[in-house]
Amino acid sequence: MSSELPMSRGCLICGRHNPIGFRIRFERAGEGVRATARAGLEFQGFGGIIHGGIVTAFLDDTMWYAVYAATGVITLTAVIQVRYRRPVHAGDDLVMHGEMTGKRHGLYTAVSRLCDLAGNVYAEAQGRFLKAPPEAAGELW
Repeated sequence: MSSELPMSRGCLICGRHNPIGFRIRFERAGEGVRATARAGLEFQGFGGIIHGGIVTAFLDDTMWYAVYAATGVITLTAVIQVRYRRPVHAGDDLVMHGEMTGKRHGLYTAVSRLCDLAGNVYAEAQGRFLKAPPEAAGELW
């Protein structure tokens, strides 16, 4: 079984057909998922620092893939909480890690972190995800 997980079509983070997207490929790693990325100056907020919304999107997709890898269920984000620890600069090589942590009251829970190659944490997130309606799930791949 391949450790690489499928890419969506249009997602900004993992969409294989999104012309302005990152086209990030997630793979199974241990109990969770892993991916690498780099964001250029076009994604800065200011001063060469990557916009916090992009950092959040990386963390969100990482958790989404962690839930999908563990369950095969297509989900939508219900809640996300992010803790920024240090700025991400344009051109930084990034590593994303995520794990599903449980299921409670019909919501899947997960955590993710964004690090540099040395393992220094830039940002962390925790989130809750709900099962997507069939019509949304059908548009994914």
